[in-house]
Amino acid sequence: MRLADGRYLPVERATMHATTGSGPGGQHRNRSHTRVELRLPLAMMGLTPAELDRIRNLLHQRIIDDALVVRAGEQRSQHQNRVAAEERMVKLIDGALRRDPHRISTRPTKGSQERRLQEKQRQAKRKQERRVSFDD
Repeated sequence: MRLADGRYLPVERATMHATTGSGPGGQHRNRSHTRVELRLPLAMMGLTPAELDRIRNLLHQRIIDDALVVRAGEQRSQHQNRVAAEERMVKLIDGALRRDPHRISTRPTKGSQERRLQEKQRQAKRKQERRVSFDD
């Protein structure tokens, strides 16, 4: 499958393990091995050491024995769950590798400064009008 930056992720190298699903569903759910667990070793991803470190840091709760583990069991079909697990794996890796652009801080515009001060004056006037005067 393809990552967002165009690189290829070798999901076919992932080992698949099917188990019975949990939750409601009756006999089909209890007897059919439709829940899928995909394991893709980090070394087989073909990423740079810096990217692998980033994945290890951000997805540490999903890494077992130096392999990324993704589970899917929402569908009734093992094939559909495999596809869902592959898509989930690609989405997780994309999210871990994406870096938000560095924000360059800017100064407030003249108009926004004036609006902020006018609102502060309006609020102060409103509170001043609520006060009880004891001068009478």
